[in-house]
Amino acid sequence: MVARDSRTHKARKINPLIVETPAERDLFEIASEHKARKQDSTGASLSRRPPTTDEITKLHEYMLAHKGVIRGQDKDLALMRETVISGTSRAKPSM
Repeated sequence: MVARDSRTHKARKINPLIVETPAERDLFEIASEHKARKQDSTGASLSRRPPTTDEITKLHEYMLAHKGVIRGQDKDLALMRETVISGTSRAKPSM
């Protein structure tokens, strides 16, 4: 657990949490697992590290498979820039 200093906004040491009852132990375990999952997903973010070779390969394969769509060559699809709004509708729940 961590606390922030109200003046410096930096991490400040606090006394460790004392877990006494089985229910508190269960909650503490759930929180610890959640924290670990959150740290793993944050560390794996592309904003923190470059893509792996496997990710680059998958992206390249996707681009090759869909290059007609990307370049606008697929006749069954319309690019957003080529569409026009012809009408709007509003959905409202009935009471």
